[in-house]
Amino acid sequence: MGDRVQSSRFRIALYLRKTERSAAIIPDYQTLMRPVLESASSGEVRIGDVVERLADKFGLTPEERAALLPSGKQTTFANRVNWAKSYLKQAGLVEITRRGYFRISDRGRATLADKEAVINTAYLEQFEDFQRFRERTGEAERTSANCYSR
Repeated sequence: MGDRVQSSRFRIALYLRKTERSAAIIPDYQTLMRPVLESASSGEVRIGDVVERLADKFGLTPEERAALLPSGKQTTFANRVNWAKSYLKQAGLVEITRRGYFRISDRGRATLADKEAVINTAYLEQFEDFQRFRERTGEAERTSANCYSR
């Protein structure tokens, strides 16, 4: 009986491994926060270029890159990169320089210097600017219910 259980577990693990790649594995916006911040570490960047570079970095397939939101107006990946950038801006880690461009702030550089920091909404909560943003928009209630919904 023990061999059957191990064999079944092995088959399940193998099946999951094979199907993992077929399921969309587009990173959520919180996973993208550090890479978005890193992308701006050497100066002003264009958000469209960041989307392309990060899609390459995460090894997204053409199908994953082309996957659209239900609205059909934007790709899921570009949407998530933009949400990550937006949250970083609200916490003061990046600054908008002109339409479609941004750069890292001094606060963002200090954040990147801490290699152990997991940059997510919980991390951003330490900044008053981000707290005010969340209070202003009611975002705290929405995200606490499901922090990976974006």
